[in-house]
Amino acid sequence: MSYLLEQLLNGLSLGCIYAFVALGYTMVYGIIKLINFAHGEFFMVGSFTGFFVLAFAGVERLPLPYPLSLVVSFSLALLASALASALLAVITERLAYRPLQHASRIAVLLTALGVSLLLQNLGIQVFSAEQKGYPELRQYVAFEDAPALQGQTFDGPAYVVFEVESALGDTRQEQAFIAQPGTPFDPQALQEHKHRRLHGAPIDGFYIERPIDVLWKKLLIIAALVIAFAALWLLVHRTQLGRAMRAVSYNPEAARLMGIASGRVISATFFIGAFLAGIGGLVWGMRYGKVEPFMGFLPGLKAFIAAVLGGIGSLPGAVVGGLILGVLEVLIPAYLPSEYTGYKDGVAFIVLILILLFKPSGLLGRWEGEKV
Repeated sequence: MSYLLEQLLNGLSLGCIYAFVALGYTMVYGIIKLINFAHGEFFMVGSFTGFFVLAFAGVERLPLPYPLSLVVSFSLALLASALASALLAVITERLAYRPLQHASRIAVLLTALGVSLLLQNLGIQVFSAEQKGYPELRQYVAFEDAPALQGQTFDGPAYVVFEVESALGDTRQEQAFIAQPGTPFDPQALQEHKHRRLHGAPIDGFYIERPIDVLWKKLLIIAALVIAFAALWLLVHRTQLGRAMRAVSYNPEAARLMGIASGRVISATFFIGAFLAGIGGLVWGMRYGKVEPFMGFLPGLKAFIAAVLGGIGSLPGAVVGGLILGVLEVLIPAYLPSEYTGYKDGVAFIVLILILLFKPSGLLGRWEGEKV
C-alpha cells in the first residue's frame, strides 16, 4: 500500500507539471484557436532562468537570517523563471504569430513548429547542448560565523568557491568541499582556503547546500499548482481582463466592435500561459535535477496531450488531463515487468489515440459545432 501511495504522489507531482504547461496550451487555443507547439520551449527557458538565478545571482549572500535567505532565493528564482518565459512568449506572439492572424491555420501551425525548432537551437547556442545539474538551495556563511556551526551535520555538502588560473591564462571557478553530508562540520577545515580568491578578492565565506526533501518537493509542486490555478480562475472569472478574454474567445469580431483591444488580450493570454509554464520549468528542474535545451519538447508534447485529454479550451480540463496523464505515466510502468518500463513515454500517446477515438472533445470539453 505504501508503494502505491508513493507512486500516486509521484504521478500527481508529475501531472501538476504537465498541467502548468497544458494551461498555456488551452488558454491560447481558447482565444485564437492556435496550438502553440513552441510552448514547451517557454517551459525550457523558465527552467534555465531559474538555474542561472539559483547558481549565479548570489541572493543567498544577502544579510538575511537562515532560512529566510532560502525563501527569498527560491521566490526570486520562481519570479524570474515565470517572467522570462512570459516575456519570451509575448515577443514570439508579436513577431511570429500576429503577422499571420489572417493566414490559414496550417500556416500558423507550421510557424509554431518552426518557432519551436528555432528556440531549441538558440538554446543550444546560448546554453550549450550539455546537460546541466540543477542547483539546490544553499546558505552562505561568513568565515567569522563558522565556529558557531562546530560539530553540526548538514543534509548537503559544505564548500568554498574560488578561482584558479589555467595554463592558457584564463580563470575558472572551482569548489573545494569542507564537509560532506552527514559529516560533523569542523571550522579548522577552512584554514587552508582563506588565502584563495574569487573575482580578485579574498573569499570571505562558504556555502552549505540545503536540499529540499523529495517528499516536500512533490508537495510543493502540488501546492504551487493549486495556488496558481485558483489565481488563474479568479483572474478569468472575476476581473475585467478575464471578461475580455472570454469575450474574445467567444466571438472576436463582436468583442472588437464592443471596444475590446483583442491584440492586447491575446498578448496577455500568451503572457499568462507562459508565466505558468515558467513556474513549471523551475519546479521540473528542482524535482528532476537536470536541464538542457531539448528538455521542453517531450513535456510540452505530453502537456498538449493532457490538454486534449481534459478538453482543450477548458481550464479545469487542462488540470484534470495533466493529473490523469501524470498518474497513468507513473502507475502503469510501475506495475509492468521491468523489461517494459522503458516504454513509459508511450502511455501518453496511447491515451491520445483513445481519447480521439472515443471522446474527441475531451473529458471536460464540449463540441460546439462550427460557427457559420
